[in-house]
Amino acid sequence: MAKIEIFSTEKGKPLLVYDSYVYNLERKTKLKSIFRCQNRDCKGRIHTNLSMDSISSGPTAHSHSANLDKMSVIKLQKDIKSRAAISEEPTSNILHSALRTFPLHSAGSLPKNDSLIRSIRRQRQVEPLDKDGRLPSNLRKTDRGEDFVSNENKQLIVFTTKSNLLVLKNCKHWFADGTLKVCSDDFYQLFTLHGLFMSSVIPLVYGVLIGKSFNDYNEFFELILKQNNYAPESILTDFEAAKIKSVHKLFPNILHKGDNMILFECKSSMLILLSGCLFHFGQCVWRKFQSCGLTKKYHDDQHFHINVKKLIALAFVPVVDVVKAFELLESEFDDNADELISYFEKTWIGERKRRGNIINQMLLLIAKFFSVNGRKIPQFTHELWNVYDRVVADLPRSNNAIEGWHNAFANRVLTAHPTIPKLTDKIRREQSKFEIDIEQSRQGHEPKPKKASYRKLDERIKRLVQAYNNNDLVQYLSSVAANVNL
Repeated sequence: MAKIEIFSTEKGKPLLVYDSYVYNLERKTKLKSIFRCQNRDCKGRIHTNLSMDSISSGPTAHSHSANLDKMSVIKLQKDIKSRAAISEEPTSNILHSALRTFPLHSAGSLPKNDSLIRSIRRQRQVEPLDKDGRLPSNLRKTDRGEDFVSNENKQLIVFTTKSNLLVLKNCKHWFADGTLKVCSDDFYQLFTLHGLFMSSVIPLVYGVLIGKSFNDYNEFFELILKQNNYAPESILTDFEAAKIKSVHKLFPNILHKGDNMILFECKSSMLILLSGCLFHFGQCVWRKFQSCGLTKKYHDDQHFHINVKKLIALAFVPVVDVVKAFELLESEFDDNADELISYFEKTWIGERKRRGNIINQMLLLIAKFFSVNGRKIPQFTHELWNVYDRVVADLPRSNNAIEGWHNAFANRVLTAHPTIPKLTDKIRREQSKFEIDIEQSRQGHEPKPKKASYRKLDERIKRLVQAYNNNDLVQYLSSVAANVNL
């Protein structure tokens, strides 16, 4: 026995197929839906219930045979629309894939390719902002019906759910980073907050920010923090000053404690470690020696090459020994690298204090309790860029997982600087995918394994860190540098 199949027209109206005949909806009554044969010269009709899943009467006789070729076209159109709605495939890929199995005897009934491509694109069109400039209602909830827009104004849009924030609350380690690639022209960046949830780094809060100022980050973090009483053990970010300042302000229990130095007083029993991303640390050094005109020397001079990598290897030395290790290393550089070493010392180590008149000596004595080994406080404290403890604790050393997600997300968005509704739609798709990942983790599924090369690199570095001996710093830096790339 034939069964009812319901499709839709290009205008979204129901199209009924029964026994290979195609019917358009003619009208509805209080009790039933009445469909008429799509062939205007035919008086064939069929009546269904209002939900269109069972026949109440008919079908009446048709004045023509069923058009099987047309049925093939209708099914192809349904296929490409369905795939367009749920996949990130390029438009042409969807069409070419669907045509591979299309019956050759029905090829003459196919619309032109341009028409089919327009059909796919229409399916992907997103409802625009409403008359008040706000997101439409269908974009304000997740695919599973949870409220998704936490804040919406001209300076900041935040996407998250109550479920996401509960997961974030249970994450001891947070990661924060932004990307400009996929942000709308009306805003500056897409800024995301991820949590380490059962060995997987998951995006949990998505913010569309108007800029990158202290106030921009403050508004974002304040909005999140008022939702719950959060107590992360670490927050990993890049070395953007405004971002670091905002985290310091909003997490007053951040503690940076090193040799004879306390920069932030702990205001609660829970300490939070603010960490800088190792990748961004390396990028800062890389950009500096490029600006110093040392790129060719780096490639041609093997001694200089390994010494630059040793500067990055300092991040793997325990904080208490960083200055000692740097002082051993700086003598290995020749005069051509003075500008690079001066930058590194001022930015990451702390310049040596100089004796002067009696007033300066008194100030130095007072500053003794706020300095490291007679050095000034650097722009970025040792604790911020040091990853020794993170390696010991098997925590990520960088935001590479977030960088990877940003790149993959940009590939799925497909267009640079999409409109806010289009970007929102793509973020909702990410949310739906990660809801599944979270639930699978809860049910004991293993996280996606690292590539073998990355796993082996982590194992080598962990062995070196565990065997650390401060009496053999020169060899330690060489060994770590052999595993560091710029």
